[in-house]
Amino acid sequence: MSLRDQLLKSGLADKNQAKKAEKEAKKRQHQQLLSPDAIKDEISKEIAERNRRQQEADRERNRLLEEERRKREGIHRAMDIMVAGDLRESAAEIPYYFIHRENRISEILVTEVQQMQLAEGSLAIVSFDPDFRYFLVDASNAEKISSCAPHFVLCWHQTAA
Repeated sequence: MSLRDQLLKSGLADKNQAKKAEKEAKKRQHQQLLSPDAIKDEISKEIAERNRRQQEADRERNRLLEEERRKREGIHRAMDIMVAGDLRESAAEIPYYFIHRENRISEILVTEVQQMQLAEGSLAIVSFDPDFRYFLVDASNAEKISSCAPHFVLCWHQTAA
């Protein structure tokens, strides 16, 4: 005996209500049959969203890595400019004192001409390790170093243009 027949026999429902209940039951059964596709669609949407978020995170990580690589490249370029453009002379005897790191006084030996060039801003004192070695470079090299790694320029009396 079906559900419809039971409802009719007990007097709990009339024919229209019984048909409606039967339609609802068939509809639920039909949806249950279709639900694997709906579940698959939902899962594929979740996977697509997860993939999109992962790609976004990958792009951000790659951007940060590229930025770090450029920074390292700039530092290496600045170091190469310092070493290649060093103008210190072995005959230098005049100590030139300068302040760096806001409170540290350091000294480099220069010639009289270099001392005047430092004062007028056509030479600069640079270093990639201020505790180790200082370099004298001309203003154009100091500008290049400053654009790549500004913290390497320790003393440069730039003149106002």
